[in-house]
Amino acid sequence: MLKETSSKDFAKDVLTSKGKVAVDFWAEWCGPCRMVAPILEALAEDFPEQITIYKVNADENSGLTAELKISSIPTIVVFEDGKETKRVTGAKPRGILMDEFGLI
Repeated sequence: MLKETSSKDFAKDVLTSKGKVAVDFWAEWCGPCRMVAPILEALAEDFPEQITIYKVNADENSGLTAELKISSIPTIVVFEDGKETKRVTGAKPRGILMDEFGLI
């Protein structure tokens, strides 16, 4: 199951987490965001021991979005032990996301 986080909880949920965390920056009006959401939901359910996936509403958390220099959505930022390791921009199919997240 996808989890939600916000500017208020981002440090606790993501930056102090051990292991791999992916954060999907999205917005309700974003068509590609709606396309990738079910894929991320399935990955969260299929690989709960390998990765935690959070969603951040970019419109509601504009300060965090600006701080992380997110310039387009969807952007998925991957963190390992609190450090950013990768960014994936745009809607991608399941296989590519699995590869980018190191799940293959």
